[in-house]
Amino acid sequence: MGLPWYRVHAVVLNDPGRLLSIHIMHTALVAGWVGSMALYDLVIFDPSNPVINLMWR
Repeated sequence: MGLPWYRVHAVVLNDPGRLLSIHIMHTALVAGWVGSMALYDLVIFDPSNPVINLMWR
């Protein structure tokens, strides 16, 4: 079934190489999510929406 979450964290914290690789993997995951959300926002962007027009406010 695997290790409990606290055991996994202890293994990661005691191995600097693994800690660095997890940080890099997490950064890549967040960057990928941000990129996909930016593309999604570009796809659904509607310039005729009056809420986006600053003169309307």
